[in-house]
Amino acid sequence: YMGLIYLSAFPGGWLADKIGYLRAIFLGGLLMMTGHAIMAVGNLTSLYAGLGFLIVGNGLFKPSMSASVRKLYMAGDERIDSAFGIFYLAVNIGAGIAALTAGFLRHIGWHVAFGSAAIGLAIGLIQLYLQRKHVVTRDFITTSIEEELPSNNNKERISAILLLSAIAVFFWMAFGQNVGTMSFWVRDCVDRKGIDSELFQVINPICIILLTTAVSWIAVKLAMKTSSKIITGMLFTALSYFLMAFAATSPMAHLLWPVVGYFTITIGELFVSPMGLSMIGKLAPIKYLAACMGIWYVFTAMGNKLAGKLGKMYWETIPHSTFFLILGVTSIAAAILMYCGRNKLEKSISLSIKE
Repeated sequence: YMGLIYLSAFPGGWLADKIGYLRAIFLGGLLMMTGHAIMAVGNLTSLYAGLGFLIVGNGLFKPSMSASVRKLYMAGDERIDSAFGIFYLAVNIGAGIAALTAGFLRHIGWHVAFGSAAIGLAIGLIQLYLQRKHVVTRDFITTSIEEELPSNNNKERISAILLLSAIAVFFWMAFGQNVGTMSFWVRDCVDRKGIDSELFQVINPICIILLTTAVSWIAVKLAMKTSSKIITGMLFTALSYFLMAFAATSPMAHLLWPVVGYFTITIGELFVSPMGLSMIGKLAPIKYLAACMGIWYVFTAMGNKLAGKLGKMYWETIPHSTFFLILGVTSIAAAILMYCGRNKLEKSISLSIKE
């Protein structure tokens, strides 16, 4: 499911470039709302049908939202990174509310929890409809101007997008463990003092809310290049799993260990995920903006698929400390790959801004 929900973003983004981003957002939102409502019925058939609606709806919704954020700004505008930081912050405020709401409502019944998601989507779509004029007006201005600009280095742009997206595979393979093996480890191998394991899922969005401004300020203060941000993010991801590898050597870890782990990987996430989206937005040809956002999400799908495969194959066959250590090493490898390709990436970004 995690793989398909991101894999659908490429065809969804391609279609969004044809029909318009707001139309795609509304259509995708309605499909996802329908999916959650169907899941609220509460049987196995409705579960699979609902997941199908969610996959298709998300394919339209996710790349269109990211493309809409980018198209609020002209090429070269220094506020684009901050805009994606705000966007990512809002997404994770929603994720935090979702984890708390679902964790509480599932004690009443799963159908109630799924139904609450449908209500949340309805509220979001109504809000967007009422405020749509602000997005449409600015989108028209930037699109009209940017479509007149030459795009002679599209091959270099796409090459840079593929490099960034390849790094995303390593990151999401590691980060995807948050809802997989990390949640199993917290459930089975952490002394939670009676706290529901689901509530530990709130740590990541809370850390994003607390750290987004600080990470953005540091990146600006140090004048960090895109490649430096990605490398830094992957190193923090590696550090998180090295810490978890140490914690997992104990048969029953202290509850602060997953807090430290989620905190550290969140710093890595803030350097990789919103900055990656921002860079895709800067590099993508304006006519294929949502489709290029979809490419990023396709590689995210690969990372999530590998996260699940890795967990299924090795979580119960090797020591948990070794499993976490492997993820730390693969994250280091991604940082090295980014370092080797940093000059090519920065050159492509520089050319796209000059245009």
